[in-house]
Amino acid sequence: MYRFLILILFQILPLTLPCEGGAAPRLWYKFESSSGYVKDACTGRQEPIEGYYRYEEGVYGKAIVFDGQTTKILCEAKYAPKLADAFTIDAWIAPQTYSWNWAGIVSQKPAPASDSNDEGCQSRLFLGINHEGRIGFRLNLGGEEQSCATKQPVDLLKWVHIAAVYSPQSGMKLYIDGKLAAENAADGRLSAGGGDLLVGQNHCRMSPVQSEREASDRLKSRMVFDGLLDEVRIFDYDLTEAQIKAYYSRSKPDVKQPLQYRQMPSGANSGNNKFGAFYTTLSYSPEWDAHWPIGPYADIVVAFDKHPAEMLFWHGTGYGAVWSSENGRLMADQSLERVGGDKSPWGCSEHMSDKQCRYSHVRLIANSDARAVVHWRYAISDIKYNIFGMEDNDQSFGEWADEYYYIYPDAAATRHQKLWTDHLRHEWQETIALNQPGTAPEDNIELDAMVFANLKGESCVYSWRKRPDRKVSKPEDSVIQLVNLKSCYKPFIIFPPENNLKLFSPDAIVEGQHFPWWNHWPAAQIPNDGRRTQIPDRPSHSSLSQSLEDSDAIKQTSENTFEAVTLTGMTNQGVEGLVPLAKSWNNPPVIGQLSDGFKNEGYSRKQRAYIIQSLKESQTSTLEFTLAANKDRPVFNPAFLIRGWGAEEAVVHCNGKKLGSSVLRTGFEPHPGRTDLVVWVEKEFRSSVQFEIEPAKNEAPGSCPKRKNFGAFYTKIDSGQNEMSWPVSGEPDVEILFDNSASRFIFCRENSFVPAFSVKEGLWYINAFMQEGLNQKPAESFYSPLLDKRCLYSRARVIEDSDARVAVHVRHAPVDEDSLLTEANPLTGWSDWVDEYYTFYPDSIGARKVVFHCRSSLSGRRVYQAGILQNLPQKDESDFQDGSFMLANLKGQSAQFKWAAGQKDFESIPERAFLQAFNVNNEASPFIIADPEKGEFAFHHPPEQPGFEDGAFSSLIWQPHEIREGSNTWSNTWSMLFGAANCSSDELARLGRSWLNAPKLEIVSTGRAHQNEGYDPSQRAYIIDCRSDKPESDFCCKLLGSKESPIFNPALVLKNWGTDNAQLWLDNQKMEEGKDYRLGHQRNKEGNNLTVWLDIASFKEIEIKLKRL
Repeated sequence: MYRFLILILFQILPLTLPCEGGAAPRLWYKFESSSGYVKDACTGRQEPIEGYYRYEEGVYGKAIVFDGQTTKILCEAKYAPKLADAFTIDAWIAPQTYSWNWAGIVSQKPAPASDSNDEGCQSRLFLGINHEGRIGFRLNLGGEEQSCATKQPVDLLKWVHIAAVYSPQSGMKLYIDGKLAAENAADGRLSAGGGDLLVGQNHCRMSPVQSEREASDRLKSRMVFDGLLDEVRIFDYDLTEAQIKAYYSRSKPDVKQPLQYRQMPSGANSGNNKFGAFYTTLSYSPEWDAHWPIGPYADIVVAFDKHPAEMLFWHGTGYGAVWSSENGRLMADQSLERVGGDKSPWGCSEHMSDKQCRYSHVRLIANSDARAVVHWRYAISDIKYNIFGMEDNDQSFGEWADEYYYIYPDAAATRHQKLWTDHLRHEWQETIALNQPGTAPEDNIELDAMVFANLKGESCVYSWRKRPDRKVSKPEDSVIQLVNLKSCYKPFIIFPPENNLKLFSPDAIVEGQHFPWWNHWPAAQIPNDGRRTQIPDRPSHSSLSQSLEDSDAIKQTSENTFEAVTLTGMTNQGVEGLVPLAKSWNNPPVIGQLSDGFKNEGYSRKQRAYIIQSLKESQTSTLEFTLAANKDRPVFNPAFLIRGWGAEEAVVHCNGKKLGSSVLRTGFEPHPGRTDLVVWVEKEFRSSVQFEIEPAKNEAPGSCPKRKNFGAFYTKIDSGQNEMSWPVSGEPDVEILFDNSASRFIFCRENSFVPAFSVKEGLWYINAFMQEGLNQKPAESFYSPLLDKRCLYSRARVIEDSDARVAVHVRHAPVDEDSLLTEANPLTGWSDWVDEYYTFYPDSIGARKVVFHCRSSLSGRRVYQAGILQNLPQKDESDFQDGSFMLANLKGQSAQFKWAAGQKDFESIPERAFLQAFNVNNEASPFIIADPEKGEFAFHHPPEQPGFEDGAFSSLIWQPHEIREGSNTWSNTWSMLFGAANCSSDELARLGRSWLNAPKLEIVSTGRAHQNEGYDPSQRAYIIDCRSDKPESDFCCKLLGSKESPIFNPALVLKNWGTDNAQLWLDNQKMEEGKDYRLGHQRNKEGNNLTVWLDIASFKEIEIKLKRL
């Protein structure tokens, strides 16, 4: 028994030695605390851990995760161990990836010195890991740098013990897992003094090794360790080989491999198998995700019900479309890229260079059972975020691109590209396979990698077993390309016949490899435009072919725009099965004469659809036509867009037979003033076929859209104020309309997508986010999205659109008057960003949630929202009533500011004012309701006159908010209500109480079918989760209204409700949908939510029942 205890003590003794005597270390970081500090077990001193980190199970107790980007522990020089003649540094590491260059495990700079970008940056001592996984040891001995490094790399993902030992007698030695791995018989004293000591980071900035271009070599970055780190120790003497081996043997962990390769989102086995698109934020890894100042709707996923493929628009790829196969193999493509000798001095100008997605973004334009439409917009920028061709004036935009994807249920999508430039010299398309960490190109791509075919069905396989030639010579007139990924479903592209198909340059293939291989994209955040690799530690890509550059497939459509279109997708049919699709798209059958009341606008290759215009403004009539198909012009899964059809469901007959849901999909695409119908038919014909599309007479309950005017619409708004020539296509702006109000909300380019509430023609009320530095010069201190006059960083997207509510996401960056971002955080490289979420209900009241992602210094700054009245040209102060501005509190106490009375400021402001309202000559006046705990209303620079000459802005009020530093994200969030109302301050106070003191909700449903997640003021809604053991049960709840907590048009969001419609009962009385309540479905990654909005006001308790239909 005693011998057993002695053995146990002997085993743990090396890990718990007291920090005294000759055998003790002088620094020992054990990483056992989770307080944000690391404690030196020898001195008791604590050092802060900077950047992102987290804790995992370690060799002994806990270990720390370094993120490879920002994590840093700095021990100031005066507290660092004093080393001179002999010393030892050891640590346990488990690398997640190798470094871009030499990342430090322990690094000390000479004294005095600072972080350096210079080529000649020197180390006093350095122990680290390089891009090949080799461990390196460098010392400054007598003014000369000496080094040694292991010949073999350490394993990724696995624990390894490293020890660096020096003494003038024995020289420099490196030990890996207790064995001598490298040495250098150097001698001399370590250079005198020493600067700060860094753990997990190199104090010298470097560029990535194996960069292809000079621009990437010029930009230096911090080299940060990526992986697990534990038990870092520094001794002031040289440990012997026997001591190091004994320590390794006694302390090696039970779990040899604590890490797994990170995985890019692939969509494989997502389980969301209904066709359609939805917003989500896709994840890569916790440490990578943490640095992105984004919200829950950053990305778009398109799923297919009959094909195990998905289409991903992910911020980690800069939003370029990625096809994912059934087993997670990924195929991407290139953006528009400026090429040739006149490109940027800072490398390639392309979406790959926009690492932070400063300019790149995606929007879901349309989404129905018949098709989804995604818009991707980006700037042609280099690795320093310079937009190519943008001149130094506020009227210049530089080069931009818009891409539209029209995606159908057969896993095929057209890609319509539009480039804004005055000089065409660009690459348009590049077939790119993505490689997951842990895989090489050969793991994902067959060596017989590509098949090309023509419309005759002739095909030819191109192999990478030997270096291929560039020319695609066989078969002649190729228009079909299939990539042989190691999957059942394989990606394809169909090109116009004017293409210029060629294989990617074989010069990019490194000796010993079959395919070119780079890892500067995707996901990589380091500024680099080309880095070759032979190691599968990171996400990487391999380019296979190009097709459109220098071809007649690129069409000039205006003085400064060029366009091209291709058809992409996934198939399991082989290249021969793509011939009918290619024929039907390149040579579509001619459509015959239409029945009266309709106009044929031809076949759109961009949309892969026949466009038909309804000429009748009121009643929808039956549409009949014939497609003159033959073997050279077949009909293959045709789509029809009928503009102005209306909101009536359609019945479709083909050759006299009614089509069922197995082959027919229909969907509606609403626009201001009209609703379009999309029909998609999964059929193939090689002879003439007749179609008949007629309004449904007895549609199923709940199947017909019930909306009238309420909804969110993409549109193009031009107030006549801004004379800039915008490089935008389609409908870049957003408009919210309401059933029972002439008012509207507008998110348009001219206001940098800051929401404007149109209270009457020519008069807009704006809520703007502002930021200022109180301790800086005025010219340098004011930042606002409103100053982003060219919308370089601003964008608006509709993220929810139903009969019950609509939601808009606005993302922008506060900039100064020169459109410059706030100072970037020195660790992350990010500047400040703002996400705003607007949720609107049919009563024209919206909830606003503002998330301020603060990345720069927080000291001496203030942010606030400003209310601005903007008159468009030819308007004056007559728009105001005498009582122009009002403040009120929850009790209904109010005060007014009157311009007509010559008032300069409020005589008294009600205590705890939470409501502001502008009185204008209109049926409804704009108001804001805010939480009085988050700030107070104040009057901002009261003018002598309202003064709106020439459409100028007048800032009237602000609401200050303090910024608090949060965990890693540095985000601050607040909410408010705003809208338009023609009611008294008492009535608005009742609305405010229903929001600030929301009535309690009690679930009455039996069992564990529903979980109450509480009231969310930012959505103005109660949140209930239906994910349970009874997911398909009905729902019943009570709202406990009172005078202090009144009920006012409440909304409920039932998460994971499913696709069922529902009948609402209020206090056991059956209500009428569309009149008493509204229902709306919203799809997301987890499932389908149901939103319920009720038109009711009460001070009493009410009971709400929802019965599934």
